[in-house]
Parts: sequence; C-alpha cells; structure tokens
Amino acid sequence: MSEDNIHETQPQREQIHPQYVDEQLYPLQNVEGGGPLRKPDLSTMPRPIRVIGFLIITSSVIIAASVILVDLFR
Repeated sequence: MSEDNIHETQPQREQIHPQYVDEQLYPLQNVEGGGPLRKPDLSTMPRPIRVIGFLIITSSVIIAASVILVDLFR
C-alpha cells in the first residue's frame, strides 16, 4: 500500500475543492454530512440507479426534441 492508504488496484481520485464554503455552516456540515462537500462519483453508483438516471436524461432529451419538432411543424 502507498502512503495514501490506497490499494494499488484502486483508481486515483481527484480532490474536489468546493467553490464556496459558508464558514459559519462549515462545522455543522462536517458533523451532519460526514465531511466537506464533494461531487458524487457517478461511476461508483449501483447499476440500477445509473440506468434510471440515464433513462430520465434520455427521456427528457426526447421530450424536449419532440416539443421543438411539434412547434416547428405546427
């Protein structure tokens, strides 16, 4: 194991630093949320949740495209 306690087969992850941190709420967030804000790593989500997310995004794009097409050909 390396000095970072990361196993050699684990991928290296970037440290994400938040853009804005309210200094008064920072201690409360560390207690409630288990640490500072981080963006979710979507590749680590379970497959059913990723599939549902992709279906929602895909259906939103299809609905938006169909609304535009109907509006143009009306």
